[in-house]
Amino acid sequence: MQINYHNQMKLAKSLKLFLVYVLLTVLAVLAVSPILFSIITSFRTESSFVADKLGLPTSFYTGNFEHVLKIANLLMYLGNSVIFVLSGTFIYLLIVIPSGFAFGQLRYRHKHIVFAAVLFLMIMPQMILTIPMYKIANTLKMTNSLLGAVIICTAFFAPYGCYIMTTYFSDVPQSIRESAKIDGAGSLRTLWSIMTPIGLPMIATVSIIGFTSFWNELPFSVLLLQHQDIKTLVLGVALMRGEYGMATTYLAAAVVIGIIVPLSLFLFFQRKIDGGATAGAVKG
Repeated sequence: MQINYHNQMKLAKSLKLFLVYVLLTVLAVLAVSPILFSIITSFRTESSFVADKLGLPTSFYTGNFEHVLKIANLLMYLGNSVIFVLSGTFIYLLIVIPSGFAFGQLRYRHKHIVFAAVLFLMIMPQMILTIPMYKIANTLKMTNSLLGAVIICTAFFAPYGCYIMTTYFSDVPQSIRESAKIDGAGSLRTLWSIMTPIGLPMIATVSIIGFTSFWNELPFSVLLLQHQDIKTLVLGVALMRGEYGMATTYLAAAVVIGIIVPLSLFLFFQRKIDGGATAGAVKG
């Protein structure tokens, strides 16, 4: 009887595990299928796509990429995105690293109230803030400017990065900072020479999060970057169909160009992202 019961439990556990794997496989296929569809479609001619929308390309046609790069100004948009993303990520890190150190290590009056305000900003949906942000930017003459868009987007993205860095720095023993203080190091020296090297794993993760956030940003860009010569790549791809009336194969090629950078970044730094996601989650 014990053997049968043991076998039944083992069979039930194996069946449960099998169902979990099947469910995860289905979800993975659903998540990856739009990317695969775009990649396959980008290498097809328009005539073959119209004849069979779900078919595979008989030959790899690269004319779609040449068309969108020349006709749709994607090269110019790509250059704007590089400026926008790199400058935005740099300013983003200049804010979230010191803020995380201040909230996680320093002691001062009303710290918890200020941190609660940061958390409140973090949970606000972007679409709710879009119109107020646009009115502020318009009043300050920051519309149709990459710098203005960088400042607005940094203000929205920074609270989340600040929260992550605060969680990480709060796990660093206070004795390390106190030892540096005894040796004569001020807060800025402690941050630069001690806390920043300690926090490099999480800083790498936050950098990737900030980079991808700026790269994929769209709602603020739609309102702030209306001039043709300052649009980013994601914004240009999003408006391409209505602006140029392009075929699906051209749009697929533009989408593939747009996802190459964040997808490559994720695949290259996947271990750092996974490691940083759990860093600071357990105290002690």
